[in-house]
Amino acid sequence: PDSPYVKAVKEMSNIIFRRLFSMMREYKIFFHLQKAAQRQKVALAVLHSFTDSVIVTRKTQLESEQAREATQQKLEETDIYGKRKMTLLELLLNVSVDGHPLSNADIREEVDTFMFAGHDTTTSCISFAAYHIARNPAVQ
Repeated sequence: PDSPYVKAVKEMSNIIFRRLFSMMREYKIFFHLQKAAQRQKVALAVLHSFTDSVIVTRKTQLESEQAREATQQKLEETDIYGKRKMTLLELLLNVSVDGHPLSNADIREEVDTFMFAGHDTTTSCISFAAYHIARNPAVQ
């Protein structure tokens, strides 16, 4: 909970939420004149640097594994059909479009989407449940 990444996600969520309800923050020209724009820039830098470091680290690990040709896989890494389970990041690192691998920026966009959407979904579900429990005293 005290990691810079988690704090940056919370900050971005807060900024986005406040932008939804403020006419001055909704439009880019007005938003960039406010302190929230600088906070957003800092939070985005933290989010992107963390995701970039994870991508580079995993890419290096995959390249070294492939270089060593480690064909033996752990039993827990395979499903019942003997196929290796791959993480989202591994799938993105192995994908190629028109014969070209995805760039780190493309991979980062996809990873950020999943990370941020997962956080946002959990928050929304908890808020929705708390709201409906509060509105129905009989179930409290």
